[in-house]
Amino acid sequence: MCEGNIIGQLKEGHACAFDLLYRTYYPVIEKFILANSGSRDDAKDIFQETLLIFSRNLAKEDFALTSSLKTYLYAISRNLWLKSLRDRKMESALISADQDFPDLSIHAQQEKESDEKLTHYMDGLIAKMPVHCQKIVHYVYYDNVPVEEIAERMGYSNTHTASNVKYKCLQQMKKVTGKR
Repeated sequence: MCEGNIIGQLKEGHACAFDLLYRTYYPVIEKFILANSGSRDDAKDIFQETLLIFSRNLAKEDFALTSSLKTYLYAISRNLWLKSLRDRKMESALISADQDFPDLSIHAQQEKESDEKLTHYMDGLIAKMPVHCQKIVHYVYYDNVPVEEIAERMGYSNTHTASNVKYKCLQQMKKVTGKR
C-alpha cells in the first residue's frame, strides 16, 4: 500500500499511487460531471485525461503544486469537461471546424527475431505508466486491437476520445524512453 509522499511516489511511477489517486479523487470528479449533464462514461474519460495531463505536468522539473492535489485535479477535470461541453454544443450546431482529427494510429511492425527483446523492453516501459495507459498500450502493441474496440473495452463514449487517449498514452511512453 502506498503511504507517505504521494507526489514523490507518483513521480517514481508507482502504480499504487495512481490507484490511490483514482480511488480518492475520481468520485469527486464523477459527481461534478454527473451534476453537469454528463454520464459515468464521460466522467471516466475526463478523469483519465486529467491523470494524463497531471502525469505530464508532474514529469516537468519545475512542477510545483501550489494548491491541494484535490483542487489541482478538480480544476483540470473541470476545464476539460467545460471544453467537452463547448465542443458538443458546436458539434450539435453542425459546426465542423474542430472535427478534423489527425490519424493518431501508430502501427508497430515487429520482426520475429526481435519480438522477445521488444516485449521485455515494452513491459519495462508500460510498468512506469498509469494503469489505464498500461491497458491501452497492451491492446495496441500486444493484441493489435482497433481503436473502435479499445473505445468499447475502456468504456469511452466515442472513438475520437479513444484515439486521443491512445495518442497521449503513446506520447507518454515516448517521454519515458526519452524519445520525442
